[in-house]
Amino acid sequence: MANPHVISEAEELTRFGLSMIVNEPARLGDWLSELGGQLGDVAMLDEPKKEEGEEGEDGMVERLLDIIVRVMPRHIPVTSILLEHYDGYSMRTKMAIKAKIIEPILAIGQVSTELLAVLGSAPTRADELVAWIVRLLVSDAHPSRALRQTILDREARNGAGSAAISWMVVTAVDRHQIEAAMIDALGALNRLDQLPDMIRSMLCWLKRDLDISADDVLFMAINGTTRPNAKRMGKVIDQFILLPDIFDRSIIQDALTRAYRTNNPSILLMRVTMQVMRAYPEMLDVCLDLVGALILQPVWDTPQFEAGFVRFVKMCQPRSLKLLHRLGKAHKHALLEANPDLKAALRSGTRFS
Repeated sequence: MANPHVISEAEELTRFGLSMIVNEPARLGDWLSELGGQLGDVAMLDEPKKEEGEEGEDGMVERLLDIIVRVMPRHIPVTSILLEHYDGYSMRTKMAIKAKIIEPILAIGQVSTELLAVLGSAPTRADELVAWIVRLLVSDAHPSRALRQTILDREARNGAGSAAISWMVVTAVDRHQIEAAMIDALGALNRLDQLPDMIRSMLCWLKRDLDISADDVLFMAINGTTRPNAKRMGKVIDQFILLPDIFDRSIIQDALTRAYRTNNPSILLMRVTMQVMRAYPEMLDVCLDLVGALILQPVWDTPQFEAGFVRFVKMCQPRSLKLLHRLGKAHKHALLEANPDLKAALRSGTRFS
């Protein structure tokens, strides 16, 4: 069994070396020689020392990663070293890290309490690698209860970031559960200013691994929200609509159309429709057609739908007043009696096309 003191020193040296990749790459050559001497048989280093100038920066990074992955299965805490400076690495280094740690991570497995402790304490700047490791751990096995709890606890401490992707993976086994987990993750946001980065990270993974698009995400958020988290999700969707680089008008229109065509309006549907109208007044005709078709369906028992419909008509008059004529006579009469301002608008003879 290796000397714990030697391992501790090796971890410190390795941590320092990974910071050097970011901050002082020119010093990596000398540092690697020192690390090799400290690790000794722990890393099973049998490579001959290369002459000065023979090894470039990429080669030194490769040697460093080789040392870490050799140590990792038996001395799991060194994994934390990879996470500590991950956000500062080049894309090439990040790809090399992922390629090299596949085997040791799978060998360690999700039953390791040491690995779960490392993932749970990883800084938020390492969210991308945390999410990647979690996906790797559950690639050929159902997530353990301990892994699920580790990710949920990390979310509770750090607030939702791209690690919400990990949450979705460990809580979901099919598309329906991914939808529910995504809504929970968005609804749990501590700060809405985290949303743009979070949604960009989510969409990157969702599209690549599950073919879930921005249109799908917006539709899920509109259609899958229930009363307990409606207020929070309403604010989240408001922010979606204000991110035209992610949710442009065509994506918003497609998602909204899908939500209406379910003929089962969610608690947020009319609220989102009005928010879309504020952001894109030119979509009035689209929204009038969607609302007009929906009110002919048996939707009036849906909680808050009638109140939302009335607000929409008031907001978009005079052209929206024509929707009132699509209602049954008794329904129209009751609605106008409850809303004398709309009754007056109809009586005024306002023309609308």
